[in-house]
Amino acid sequence: LVELDKLLQGPQVQQALNLLIETGLYAYLPGLQHKKKLLQQVAQFDLRQLTSLEEKWAVIVHYVVSVDDVESFLRSWKMSVKRIRQIEAIVRLLAQKKNDHIDRLQLFTNGVDCMLSVSRVYNFLHYQEPRKNDGYIEEMWGNLPIQHLSQLAINGHHLLQWTNKAKGPWIRDVMQLIVEKVIKEEIPNEVEAIKEEVHRCNLI
Repeated sequence: LVELDKLLQGPQVQQALNLLIETGLYAYLPGLQHKKKLLQQVAQFDLRQLTSLEEKWAVIVHYVVSVDDVESFLRSWKMSVKRIRQIEAIVRLLAQKKNDHIDRLQLFTNGVDCMLSVSRVYNFLHYQEPRKNDGYIEEMWGNLPIQHLSQLAINGHHLLQWTNKAKGPWIRDVMQLIVEKVIKEEIPNEVEAIKEEVHRCNLI
């Protein structure tokens, strides 16, 4: 893992990947034994254009394994759980992406760093300037009504106060609906406005 990380960060990454393929050394690396043609596709790209190691790994993973196999593939490289989750998120969102549009709810759910990486890798794979949307995404993040769930004006205790229902999974579901409405600016992030919307839509 350390050696491939060094290779991906090196100034001659494209040449190094091609050498790895030509010498057959790739076949001794975890999960890459029968991936020569797919690796050759990866080697066509100049990975130096990407910002982080996780973005570069996401390109490799995007080509060599299916979305469902990402975790097991990265585990075979003895990666930390944190790195696996970061790369897995980029690849999963990349697979869902149809264009370079950025969804506000996805931005809130996954965080600005993750969505910046998704945008960079998407642009990179489509032969565009990887960082072309960075400013737009950062501005959108800064303009979100809330950036973390803890900033929501209400919590589960409010919902319980507004109804006779017992605690249950319904709280999570209603909270998710409220978050979506606040993020989309359908309602302001204010206790009374949220309470009114909850009753108006019969959410509880």
